[in-house]
Amino acid sequence: MSLATPRRLLVVLDTNVLIQLALAISRLLRFLRQAWLQGRFEVAISPAILDELRRVLHYPRIQETFNLSEDDIAGFLFEIQKRAFLTADLYQVFAVQRDTSDNIFLACALESQADYLVTEDSHLRSLKHYHNVQIIGIEQLAEMIGGKT
Repeated sequence: MSLATPRRLLVVLDTNVLIQLALAISRLLRFLRQAWLQGRFEVAISPAILDELRRVLHYPRIQETFNLSEDDIAGFLFEIQKRAFLTADLYQVFAVQRDTSDNIFLACALESQADYLVTEDSHLRSLKHYHNVQIIGIEQLAEMIGGKT
């Protein structure tokens, strides 16, 4: 008899969390980035989220504030695309009315059958759950994978 290997934790990270993970400017974020790179959790992403991430990383204030070069941006986008589970953008969701751009994260979470959507966005956090996806913050994710907050 063989035992099934348990599935790793699968999460969708919103754009702000993805950028924070890329920059890893705090101890908590460095821990999460390292845990992701070590395979302690997986990230699901959609083409729509990649497009938004690419767009936001090219905002002049983001590039200037964090001293991001085109190489830095390209390197992080490559790393995400190489390591993340990419959905096909088949789902559409209309759950968040106040900021409809947030719906792409819910759609990705449903399509990928993610365990969690990680965000600090109040529009999304107020939902708490969406279908079988729990909506949590960065600190909650860190606690779940063994980080101290």
